[in-house]
Amino acid sequence: MTYINKINKHNKLCCFNLYNNIDIDIYYNSNVGICYFLTMLAKFKIPTKGGTMNSLRGIITVILVIVLIILISVSLLNFFYVNSVYNDLEDLYKAIILSQNIHNDINLPLKVINNIENQTSSNQPMDSDRYDRLLEAYLSNYSKLTEKTDALLTTTSVLEEMLEDFNSRIILNGTNEFRILSKDINSVLNNTDYFILSFNSMPKSEIVNIYRLDSSAIRKTALNYDKLKVEIDSSLDSFRSLQRSLITKYISIVFLSFMITLAIIIVLTAVLIKLLRTDIPFVVKSFNMLYAHDYDINNLPKIHGIFKEEIQVKKFVEGVFQEQKIIDEIKQISSSEFMLEDVIDNIFKIIHKPLKTDRIGVAFINYPQEKIIAEHGVFKYNRVLLGPGFEVSLKDTTLTDLIKENRPIITHDIDQQLIKRPDSKSLQLLRDEGIKSNMIIPITTNKTVVGFIFFSSIKENNYDEKALRLGKNIAYELSSIINKTYLTKLMFTNVTKTFADIVEKKDYETGDHIKRMTAYSKIIASKLINHPHKDYSIKQSFINDVENYAAVHDIGKVAIPDCILKKPGKLTSEEWDIMKAHSTIGADLLVGLKDSLQIFNKNFFEMAITITRYHHERWDGSGYPEGLSGVSIPLAARIVAIADVFDALSSKRIYKEPLSFKDSVKQINIGSGSHFDPELIKIFNASIGSIREVYEDLN
Repeated sequence: MTYINKINKHNKLCCFNLYNNIDIDIYYNSNVGICYFLTMLAKFKIPTKGGTMNSLRGIITVILVIVLIILISVSLLNFFYVNSVYNDLEDLYKAIILSQNIHNDINLPLKVINNIENQTSSNQPMDSDRYDRLLEAYLSNYSKLTEKTDALLTTTSVLEEMLEDFNSRIILNGTNEFRILSKDINSVLNNTDYFILSFNSMPKSEIVNIYRLDSSAIRKTALNYDKLKVEIDSSLDSFRSLQRSLITKYISIVFLSFMITLAIIIVLTAVLIKLLRTDIPFVVKSFNMLYAHDYDINNLPKIHGIFKEEIQVKKFVEGVFQEQKIIDEIKQISSSEFMLEDVIDNIFKIIHKPLKTDRIGVAFINYPQEKIIAEHGVFKYNRVLLGPGFEVSLKDTTLTDLIKENRPIITHDIDQQLIKRPDSKSLQLLRDEGIKSNMIIPITTNKTVVGFIFFSSIKENNYDEKALRLGKNIAYELSSIINKTYLTKLMFTNVTKTFADIVEKKDYETGDHIKRMTAYSKIIASKLINHPHKDYSIKQSFINDVENYAAVHDIGKVAIPDCILKKPGKLTSEEWDIMKAHSTIGADLLVGLKDSLQIFNKNFFEMAITITRYHHERWDGSGYPEGLSGVSIPLAARIVAIADVFDALSSKRIYKEPLSFKDSVKQINIGSGSHFDPELIKIFNASIGSIREVYEDLN
């Protein structure tokens, strides 16, 4: 019994693994062949003057090798699987035979006990010797019955385990013969239980009284014994029937496998012919066009896809053409633009439709301060909460993992991510903007991550591997120009800061004024992103320019004499005319600087000139220097005018004491429609909370 159990356990494990791995192995081998075929296809040499495509024989060889692998694999798998099933069936047969033998061994002691019961059932007195002999015979045969019954129980347990094992095999339990065998073995198991139950009801050896034997229990045991014999014999007959059926079926399966392989050869040959006639010329032409930077898909050969893979190849090629066209356009932008903001703005125009992107942003890493700072963004909506200037500590963001591993990441569901990271301020702001998914890609220079480019969408699951591939290419192009754009930005930032320093040293009381009015101007401008009215709708680059150039609005004061600039009393009309000239003087100074930068073919300092010249114009046309009115006054100048006057009202000057915050706001609103743009005053009032924060922090 130990040997059979060990064999059964071993075979059960081996057969189960073989059965479960048949489909896996065939699938694996087939796919390895297909992958190898595609690899060979990808290694085609494009025809040139000095070479030809010579991989046709290789393709045919690969196909033949694949077919040969399938033939050998199917043959070996069938051989070993059939052999395994045969061995397991052999063990099952031995277990049934063993059950039959044990059943036969039970026959004699059961008959002896039955005979003893017949002799004692008359209750006639007998001498002590005869009584002792009968008692000894009963006890001896009861002991044998107990031993054989335990053996029968062990054997039927093995049968039950084997039956469970075979039930897990589709190839067996799907046959009618196996269902009959399973039914017969279950009957053996059930009748064994009945037999043992009736045997256990017989008088036990330690309490037996020869005159009081339970004749009904003994007869019932004998009856169940006879039924069990019938079921065991029936199981043997069913087993032989199953064995014959399986041999026939396995022969059919082997034959069918060879026929299927033959059919595969025919189909592969037909597919190969089609590849040579249409598909390969399509792929080769695609390579040639990509090499020539010709991305017009109308110039490709026509391909009529019959198979799914052909359609996928066609779509893939068209996708590559689209990506390469985008990348080429980005390269052109990179080579012609000098400001990062302009690069990002133009990139957004190109990719927002293909990538279905509603927001793109760039942030840089400040390693000394261990911060990530948002630098620039472009948006399709006007509710911008996470914009330039937003910063987060490296220790408070998961972007540090991307920095260490230099890898991108796609977040398919911002809401789910926020559940995992409820303390993330950036995720909260993105969620509040309506963003549902995003893609973050590191920007590297000299193998060091210097920043990130963020692609965001208001749709969940918007980005996939194709989008990631394009995003990586964009990040690569950005990394190649990041030094140029950064240095350009740094140069103009320093120039602007120098101008502001000049004004601060000229007029000491306006130093903090520059910081405050710049912050006020930025707050007002930030509310105009994607404004519904075209005269007020702006982009992030406009806000950046306002922030950079608002500080130089009074640069012309460097030409105003100190006796006028710092006069504590009221200016005379002649002095006022001189004072008013500062806007024109400042603008002309910046125009000269702008003209010297025409080599870059860029309108550098254009907004600075606009702000400097027109920030004293009034909405009703009563301002200076040109008396412009309404929307003819540049938008940036209208914004700076409000910020400039508000800070002048709320700050101490040589000639006046400061008004309270409340009174300053009141005076600004009084000027709505006369001095200031009414629409911008609405924006000012809607931003009063942010205005007050700046007022309290910098005063």
